[in-house]
Amino acid sequence: MLATRALHRVGTARAFSTTTSTTARAAAARAALAASTRHVGARWTAAAAPRARWRDAMKARAAATTAPVRARLALAAPRLRLRELLAPRLRLLAARRPRRLARLKAAAAAHAAAVKERARRAAALAVAFRARRAGYAGQLADAWRTYGWTAVGTHFAVYGTTLAGLTAAVDVGLLGGGRARDEAVAKLSALVAPVAPRALVDGLRSSPTAGAFAVAWVLAKFTEIPRLAVTLALTPRVAAMRSVVRLAVRGVVS
Repeated sequence: MLATRALHRVGTARAFSTTTSTTARAAAARAALAASTRHVGARWTAAAAPRARWRDAMKARAAATTAPVRARLALAAPRLRLRELLAPRLRLLAARRPRRLARLKAAAAAHAAAVKERARRAAALAVAFRARRAGYAGQLADAWRTYGWTAVGTHFAVYGTTLAGLTAAVDVGLLGGGRARDEAVAKLSALVAPVAPRALVDGLRSSPTAGAFAVAWVLAKFTEIPRLAVTLALTPRVAAMRSVVRLAVRGVVS
């Protein structure tokens, strides 16, 4: 039994010594790992130092750059708070904006349609006016081709006839006798004396026929409307007579 206890003590001592040596080796390994880690960390820290300094410099530069902006934001803080207070109203206006925009678009479309309608009406009126003017021009051209020169000849014929008749009436005394003619010639001579040549005035006073013609010419000015009416009445008849004569000359009408 003593031998057994001795063996047990020897085994326990060996086991304790083995455990102690293992613990020491583990501690040494941990110490070596820690030293290696510190060494590697120191190397990494030394390598990252320039980058850290550059990052700090960039942060400082950004802070200096944004300082005025932050100052303006600080000054604008009351307005921002006011905007926050007005946010519901702004949201309401934003909700109304599409409807207002739709109304504006509808009004713009209606205005454009009205402008187009006015332009269309103006173009239609211009076309109608041009067509009417072309119709009037065509009618005038046809009337001139049919009655133009005939009307001119008839007008001068009526004028000459009127002037000759008035001259004869004044000369022979049908319009008041010789004394009335002499008085009319004297009044006409006195009227045109300031502006007419001296020879014309003397001719009117010395020649009864010239004086009678001058008085008749003045009287003929008051017969414009009757002469025009006579011309309009005679022109179609004269044109028809000319057509008949022309056809008779050509042998169409016998």
